[in-house]
Amino acid sequence: MAPLREDEEASTEPLLAEHQLPRGKKASTLTSVTPYILVTEFCERLTYYGLAGSLVLFMQSRLNYSNADADVQFSIWSGFCYVTPLVGGWLADTYLGRYKTILILSTLYLGGLVLMVFGAIPGHESEIVIYPALYIIAMGTGGIKPNVSTFGADQFNDNDPEDAKEKGAFFNWFYWSINLGALVSYTAVAYVAQYGVTGLGGEEWGFFLGFMIPAISMGLAILAFIVGTPKFIIKPPGGSVLGEACSMVYEAAVTRRNVVADVDYWLFRASVQHGGNYEHKFVVGVSYVMKLMPVLLLMIPYWLCYSQMSTTFQNQGCQMDLSIGDDFEIPVSALNLFDTVAILMLAPVFVKVVFPYFENRNMPLTMLQKIGIGFGFSMLAMGTAGVLEIVRKQHTHDEEYSGLESFLNTENEISACKDKSDYDPRVFQDYYSGDGDKPQNCWSTCETMDGDKLSIDCIECDPVPVVSSVSIFWQVPQFLLVGTSEILSSVVAMELFYNQCPSNMRSITAALNLLTTALGSWACIPLVLIVNADPDNKWMPDDLNEGHLEYVFAVIVIIMLVTLAVYCKWASGYTYVKPEDLEAIDDEDHVEVVKDLSNLRDPEEEPEWHA
Repeated sequence: MAPLREDEEASTEPLLAEHQLPRGKKASTLTSVTPYILVTEFCERLTYYGLAGSLVLFMQSRLNYSNADADVQFSIWSGFCYVTPLVGGWLADTYLGRYKTILILSTLYLGGLVLMVFGAIPGHESEIVIYPALYIIAMGTGGIKPNVSTFGADQFNDNDPEDAKEKGAFFNWFYWSINLGALVSYTAVAYVAQYGVTGLGGEEWGFFLGFMIPAISMGLAILAFIVGTPKFIIKPPGGSVLGEACSMVYEAAVTRRNVVADVDYWLFRASVQHGGNYEHKFVVGVSYVMKLMPVLLLMIPYWLCYSQMSTTFQNQGCQMDLSIGDDFEIPVSALNLFDTVAILMLAPVFVKVVFPYFENRNMPLTMLQKIGIGFGFSMLAMGTAGVLEIVRKQHTHDEEYSGLESFLNTENEISACKDKSDYDPRVFQDYYSGDGDKPQNCWSTCETMDGDKLSIDCIECDPVPVVSSVSIFWQVPQFLLVGTSEILSSVVAMELFYNQCPSNMRSITAALNLLTTALGSWACIPLVLIVNADPDNKWMPDDLNEGHLEYVFAVIVIIMLVTLAVYCKWASGYTYVKPEDLEAIDDEDHVEVVKDLSNLRDPEEEPEWHA
C-alpha cells in the first residue's frame, strides 16, 4: 500500500501498511518498520559527530587558525546546529510534514557534506567553499533533528497494546543508535581524519577522507529512509503550537498591553475570558512554560561548560601525549567517548542505586535538586581541567629559540593541532624564492642571500608548540564529570519540562531547551574574545604553554558558581505544578484557538471555535 499522502486526511482507523500481514495479524512495527529509521539515525549521527569531532583540528592544522579563532568559529557553527531544529520543527508542523522535511533537508545536508569534501582537498582548502558547506550542513542536521525520533514514534498505533509496548523499546534503540554513531565517529572516523590511511594519501589526505566518510554515511542514511518509505505511516502536518504560542504572547505583551489591566498574570490578557483571541486553557498552558523560563535561562551557563569538550578540552589535548605504547597514537577527539561512556554506564546506577538510596531514607531528591547537583558536577569538571592544565605545563620542557636548530629539536614534539611546516625556516626559504606558500609562523629579519636562497640566519619563527609528557588519558576524569552532569542536569531538565507542562506545550519546552544549548555554545564567543583581549597576555594563544588556559577554566567555574547560587535562590521558591492541574488542561484532545478573521464578531454571539 502506498504511504498516506501529506494532503490526505489522517484516518482515525488503524492504518494498514505493507508491513502488516494479510490475515489481520500485524507484523511487529519495531522489527519490520523502525529498523529503516534506526539505520537512518545511526548514519546521520555518525555523519555529524564525524565532522564535528575533527572540525576544530581541521581549522587549526589546515586553515591555520589560532586556538581562539578555531574555538570561536566552531562555537558559532555549533550554535546554529541547535537553532535550526526550531526551523525544522516549524516546517514539519506547518507545511511539509515530518517525512518530506526529513527527506528534503537530508538531501540538502548531503549537498553540504559533498561541498565540504571538495573544500578539504589538500593544498586547495578554501574558506569560500568550507563555510557555505558548514552552514548548509547546520541547516540539514538541525532541520531533521526534531523530526526523526517523532517520525519513528508516528509508526506506532497507541491503541494497539503491542505497538504501545514496542514504542518504549524503539526509543531505547534510537538512543543506542545515536551512541553507536558517536562511537564509530570518535574512533575510526577521527583516526582517519587526523592520521590518514596508508596507501590513500597518508596524513596529507586525512581530512579529505575523514570528511568523505560522513558524506558516504549520509548518503546511506537517505538510501535507508527511501527504501523504508513503502512501509512508513506518513502523517500530514498538524499545525505549529510554537507559532500559536508566539502569536499569543505577542497579543498579550503588545496588542492588548493597555487594553486589560486587572489580570492575575499578564498572559491572561490574550485569554477569551478577558476579550482576547485564545482559549483560556491554552493561555494557562503557556503560563506554565513561562514559569520555567528562569531554569531555561540558567541552563545557558551549563551548556557553556558542556561546549568545552569540543573546544578547550581539545585544545588542551592537542598538547598532551597521544601515544599508546610505541607504535600507536589516538585521535584527540576520541576522548569524547568517555562522556558517552559516563552516560551509558552511570545513568542506570543513578536510577537504580543513587536515587533509591535517598528515597529509602525519606530524603528523595527533587528534580530541581538533581539539576543543581548536576551544575556542581560541571563545576568539578572545569576545576579538574584547570588543575590538569597546570600539571600539563609543568611537564613540558622549555627550550630557548635558536632558529633552525630549535625547530629540528622539537619538530617531532609539535602539537597535534598544528602543521609543523608553519614553523620550519627552510619552508620560508622556499617561499622567499617563489616556491610554495608562506609559513604562517615565520618571517624575515634581513635580506642577506645564501646562494639563490635567503640566509637561514635572516629567518625567525615562533617556537614550536610542543606537547607535554602528560598522557591525554588524564583528561578522562573531566569528560566523565561532564557526562555525569548531563545525567543530572540535561536529562532531568527534560524530565522537568515534561512533567511541569501540559502535553500540548512539550514541543515548546523542547524547542526552548535546544535554544539554550545554542546560546550556551555562543556564550563561548565573548568568553574567548575577553580572555584574549590583551594581545601581549593572551590566555589562549596558539601555544598553550605560553598562555593561561587554567585561568579560562577558573572563570567558567566562577560563572557556574554564580549561576548555582542564583539557581538555588530561584529553586527554593518554586512551587511544582500539581498533576491534577495539568490533567485539567490535557482533558482537551487538542488546543482550540479562536480565529476572529473578520473582526466583525457580534459581542452577543458565542465565539466560534476552530481546531
